[in-house]
Amino acid sequence: MVRNTPSAIGITCALLLSGSCLFGTAFLVSCGMQSPSKPYADTLENRKKSGQLYLECIDLMQDKKYVEAQRVIDELAKYDPGLGPKLKGEIYYAQGKYEEADKQVLEALKLDPENYAYWEYAAIYAYRLGHVKEAIERASQ
Repeated sequence: MVRNTPSAIGITCALLLSGSCLFGTAFLVSCGMQSPSKPYADTLENRKKSGQLYLECIDLMQDKKYVEAQRVIDELAKYDPGLGPKLKGEIYYAQGKYEEADKQVLEALKLDPENYAYWEYAAIYAYRLGHVKEAIERASQ
């Protein structure tokens, strides 16, 4: 069974609230933990910065400014490592590079295998590549 990650919940809140209030109350609780895969401590300030970078990246991607978006993705990945490959995958997908998009989302799943959104993207990319059976398996995760 796949569970929601705090970062996925926070990003969803950030998108839903359109930047007026980046995070819901439940998301504001922080434990201050830091690990080699996340060089920045899990604090409210860093979560806000991560949310701002995410929204900036989405804006750049919508404007097809992929080089600038890559720069933002590299910084954002320091806060949430799984988002780096996931967002790079979205860029490749937008450019029609479906195999590269699939590779990136599989990398994101290695970093965060319980993130349901990554499985959804993995299913979409597999389907786009014509791997229907694999797409169904991924969607079932």
